[in-house]
Amino acid sequence: MLGTVRTHLTRMVTWLKTRFSVTTLKNLWHFLNTGVSTINHQIRSAISSLHALTKQSKEQLLAQSRTLLVTLMKLASILAILALGLAGLLAHLIVWLIQQLASKLWKRGQ
Repeated sequence: MLGTVRTHLTRMVTWLKTRFSVTTLKNLWHFLNTGVSTINHQIRSAISSLHALTKQSKEQLLAQSRTLLVTLMKLASILAILALGLAGLLAHLIVWLIQQLASKLWKRGQ
């Protein structure tokens, strides 16, 4: 009778150990899958956020580049106008100086 009780208890312990292991492993597997899914979701969220920031940064850089290009074109045209104006002033100054020199030479010659 003691052997039967021992066998019965051994079977119960074995069954409980197996059931506990299966349940624990099942729960552990579930938690592992949930954890991996959460991590994947977080990674995808971070990647999509980075893509959005990169796209936004590219658009902002493009807008800033366009603004800078327009400003540089305006500056180049202003510098060209100033250079032409300065060249014109120099030309008038040279003509005036030549006229003054010619006038002095004319007066000396008379």
